[in-house]
Amino acid sequence: LISGRRVTDFMDLPIFLFLGYSLWAVLRAPCEYFGRLEWLEASVYGAVFLTVRHQLPGRKMIPWFLGWLLFVAAMNEVYGFLHFRQPIYPIGPVSFLGWEAEDRADYAERMSGLFGCPNHFGNYLVQASLAGLTLVIWPGLFWPVRVLAGWLGVAFGVGVFYSISRGSFLAWVASLGVWFLRWLRRGPLNWLGKLALLSVAVMALGAAVYWASGEASIMKRWSAVLGKGVGWERIFSGEGDFRFRLAQDGWMIWQRAPWFGHGPGSFDLEHLRVSTWAHGSRAIYTHNDYINTLADYGAVGGGLVALFWIFLAVFLWHRGRTREPGSKADACTGLGWALMAAMLLHALVDFNFHIPATAISCFFLLGLATAVSWPERRGSMAAIFNPLVVLLSLFLAGWTGWQGWKTWAGRPLPTQEAALAKLSEAELE
Repeated sequence: LISGRRVTDFMDLPIFLFLGYSLWAVLRAPCEYFGRLEWLEASVYGAVFLTVRHQLPGRKMIPWFLGWLLFVAAMNEVYGFLHFRQPIYPIGPVSFLGWEAEDRADYAERMSGLFGCPNHFGNYLVQASLAGLTLVIWPGLFWPVRVLAGWLGVAFGVGVFYSISRGSFLAWVASLGVWFLRWLRRGPLNWLGKLALLSVAVMALGAAVYWASGEASIMKRWSAVLGKGVGWERIFSGEGDFRFRLAQDGWMIWQRAPWFGHGPGSFDLEHLRVSTWAHGSRAIYTHNDYINTLADYGAVGGGLVALFWIFLAVFLWHRGRTREPGSKADACTGLGWALMAAMLLHALVDFNFHIPATAISCFFLLGLATAVSWPERRGSMAAIFNPLVVLLSLFLAGWTGWQGWKTWAGRPLPTQEAALAKLSEAELE
């Protein structure tokens, strides 16, 4: 308000639109508690993105933020190696939050660090790898820091490998491919240097695939993707990976309420009514963030989410055309493109946007990738937009606080049916 410069642009519009829409959607959600949880998660993601994007005075602080992310990811992977190929081990406790130690589910040989699931652990390391590559090319950075960041990027690739997460591996290959191809096109190397580096990258990928082909646990998971039959029958026969069956169920659930969905956090309840699910275990999410969003928020909510990614692509394209190759802004733009490729690809087979750790780190990095420094801010219409942003932010913050308090108040309630049945209606309210 004091600076006279506008602190918002078109990139922020989908954030406010989706939060406003989901605010209404929570009121009609069949599962009030889980609907509030989804709202709280979405509001945190939006707050992280907007804060990081608009509150940095310049880009000098970005290497420090990326370095902190590398440190956290490295500690996570160290914990994974300390429990390497140990099926069940304790995670926690976190005493100051009141969280007791919990045993990791039995994922056999798959590494997951401090995460409960190897798939999300792998996704987190993919994001950390991209942060490391960004530091490697960051202008003016001390060379030992570049070497350390590059080494950590390789180490995170090893962690992705041992997570045996197929989605994480595909996201790792795709995002690094996007990052390298963009850097080769805009980087300082001549054609010979580019050819040599590209050859090394291809050989490294080939070595990883060859190494994986000799690991029985890895090949077992890849061979279980498709079922028996011919052509599309191998996908939809129901004998392959359960994700295909789950995606079909989610698509069917969405078609019952195509425009507005069934409400945030409702897929679990709706899927319990699907009689064709024969895998035994309860499916909380669809393992496909696209279909999960459609089932919960409908085409309207899905369209608002798509609008964010479209605006992001337009922003990155425009920034790439208006910034000099090798600049700090250009390094951030490369991070944005690669992260976009990783998350949108992995979203086809998992639900990382429903896991706060991976989603927060994603929007944190996207905020850095699209950060607008003070000299880059425009003054046009600042007197209109700035007060409007303040009012919207205060309203959303107040609503988030209220929903957060209600959610926190519900935590002491038991989760087992027998224990819930003993409570009176007044206690439940």
